[in-house]
Amino acid sequence: MLEPRPQATSKTQKKPRRASYLWAMLIARVYKSLPLLCRCGQPMKIVAFITETDTIEKILEHIGEPTEPPIISPARDPPQADFDFHDPEPTWV
Repeated sequence: MLEPRPQATSKTQKKPRRASYLWAMLIARVYKSLPLLCRCGQPMKIVAFITETDTIEKILEHIGEPTEPPIISPARDPPQADFDFHDPEPTWV
């Protein structure tokens, strides 16, 4: 039988590492929201990292997301016509 974990007290709680904090702040800047903060305002906990392809595909299908990556379009040429490169008289002559 599993026993519940004892609740962490302020003395036993670990301080977040600096790298974790910097990662969270970078994600917050990119997505304009804190990555591990629920919409209700409570902190979220990571309970698992799923790395098995079959399991990931099943989860994505269940929530209605595509299981294949999007098709990457080829890069286009730069808009050269927008630049004024035409110089009728060179200044060095």
